[in-house]
Amino acid sequence: MDAVLEKMLNSVLVIPFQKDLTSKLASLGKSYAKTADRHKVEDCVSAFICGTQNTTLRSYIIKQYREQFNENIKLPSAVYKILSEYVVYILIIDTDKEYDDTDRMIYSLIVRNMMVIRKNSYNKLPAPAFITPMYPFSDSYRKNENHIEECSDTQIVPDIFEYDSFEDMDVTLDEDNFSEIKQLAQQAAMLKYQELICDIKSKGIEDPFVLAYYAANMLAVEPQWKYVDSNPVKTLMNILPSSRKNAKMKNIKPKLKDSEWYISYESDSKSSLLLNYIKDSDLTNEIGELSLSDLEFAIYMYYELFLEELIKD
Repeated sequence: MDAVLEKMLNSVLVIPFQKDLTSKLASLGKSYAKTADRHKVEDCVSAFICGTQNTTLRSYIIKQYREQFNENIKLPSAVYKILSEYVVYILIIDTDKEYDDTDRMIYSLIVRNMMVIRKNSYNKLPAPAFITPMYPFSDSYRKNENHIEECSDTQIVPDIFEYDSFEDMDVTLDEDNFSEIKQLAQQAAMLKYQELICDIKSKGIEDPFVLAYYAANMLAVEPQWKYVDSNPVKTLMNILPSSRKNAKMKNIKPKLKDSEWYISYESDSKSSLLLNYIKDSDLTNEIGELSLSDLEFAIYMYYELFLEELIKD
């Protein structure tokens, strides 16, 4: 991982650091990653994507460098942005078993969600080549979680249709029945999800951006099985009109808030930039000037809401 940090740093430094200094910073980055939670990760992602100051990481590096190496260190602000990116890269990409896969998936979503602000300003990213590899983990995790439980020994179906109670069936539920019950619950969740999609389509919402928001909200929030949809992008494409419309967020926002289909949502993640903007949070004008198609808007909204639902649980 030292080589990764060296490449990241070389993208922002005119004069490269000596390998000894890079190695020390890499070591501190790894130790910081071990202390990280979602809030620290959001601060890191905000630093290298949005350009904010990561004061928590900065204080940690200065303190630990002095304690471990008996030296004071002063680094350019760009280096702290790179160190922030390095920490998140470690947490998502490193295969070390001490990092939980669910956390990795959440961190991957945080990166993807916050990247909306760089949709038209990719050149402002400090080391962009290392950001896109952080994306796929959330999709691969979803694919693994979406599979239907396998069950070869069925004891409940079809007998349950013939009786009124488990006692009548002469069945005592225990761990042997878990796979079958989970399979039935998943199949029921998928059926309910298809009914939800049909219900969204039946509403007759004409404005594509209002439909995009409503569909994203319903698909992300309503299902009890959060991974019921293996491909939410495809689902959203099938719900929205085939012809794409484009608009700036500052024009989409009033349409939503004036609509009967608008559903307010209390967000908790700093990465939910669009949700926070819609809710009138004090955000940069960059969000308001952002131009999105109705499909892009739906996708970004879905993943912001999906993440919010995960961290709420």
